[in-house]
Amino acid sequence: LQFLSSAGRFLEEDGKSSALCLLPECPPEFLSFFAGIPSLKSLGMSPYYIHHQKPISWFEGQVKNLLRIPRENPKISLHIWIQAFRIPAGREKEIEEAVDVCASLGVETVLFWGFRACDFVSYLRSDNPQKVWDTLLQTIHKYKFP
Repeated sequence: LQFLSSAGRFLEEDGKSSALCLLPECPPEFLSFFAGIPSLKSLGMSPYYIHHQKPISWFEGQVKNLLRIPRENPKISLHIWIQAFRIPAGREKEIEEAVDVCASLGVETVLFWGFRACDFVSYLRSDNPQKVWDTLLQTIHKYKFP
């Protein structure tokens, strides 16, 4: 915690802000612990439920855990990463479903990993990267994200 606090202060002195992304299934007390870093501006999570072979209800539970933070520390914004890599054929629509969950719960910042569905990264490449990317773009337009 001291290292993250020091790094955050250094960034603030340089006019920048800090963000931290945690792995899923982070215990609530850890979320609160990290949210207590004075210089932290954004706290997020990457609950890649397809990668972890979990149902979307697991994803929703992870998002809800993270959403407790603003009640504890209102200065922190939250972000969620949505999986756009190694998406099996036929599951592309689940990207939109995950974003729908985030939108329904009030998540303001939704991010996607990776660019063009990792079309150029053989190990992370989705089965149909163009379909994943098109679904991602349609979803962004649906919610009018910048």
